Amino acid sequence: KLAEAAYKCSCQEFVHPWTSSCACATAGMLLSLIPGTFKTYSMVYMLALLMRRRIPSLKDLGRTLAG
Repeated sequence: KLAEAAYKCSCQEFVHPWTSSCACATAGMLLSLIPGTFKTYSMVYMLALLMRRRIPSLKDLGRTLAG
């Protein structure tokens, strides 16, 4: 019975009940996740620069953000 319910469920009911468009749901989730990932990865890159015993210059920070 559980498998039947899973097969009859649409992606809108299961993944994104707030909108009927898969593209809008994906864009909304992406935009809501960007601030958190930016905080996480900026700390990781800063720690990497500090572990090299270098105080990052603006040029280093620019290169880190660019690539």
